[in-house]
Amino acid sequence: CAILEALPAPRILVLGDMAELGTDSLQHHRELAEFIASRPIEHVLTLGERFGAVTPSFGGKASHFSARDALHSALAKLCTPGASVLAKGANSMQMGSAIAHIKEKYREMA
Repeated sequence: CAILEALPAPRILVLGDMAELGTDSLQHHRELAEFIASRPIEHVLTLGERFGAVTPSFGGKASHFSARDALHSALAKLCTPGASVLAKGANSMQMGSAIAHIKEKYREMA
């Protein structure tokens, strides 16, 4: 988060479930959400069951999506020129697709 905090606003964090956390996975997702709630990050978009279960822990700055396409659409609306975006999640969550979607959007606009 420190990297994203150092970048210009609006700051958008895109998170997919982290599958590698073991039996305490839900608790770790909740702790991360509570930490992010206290940081200067304007928008959080989440994907996956674990982040869906802890969405209230983000303190009102998160929107949860059950479908990747819906997340991509919301991200495209938030991404204005100069926005800072960081995506993180398990490889199985394919969070890189969100960044690829935004790159394609701006390539088409150029």
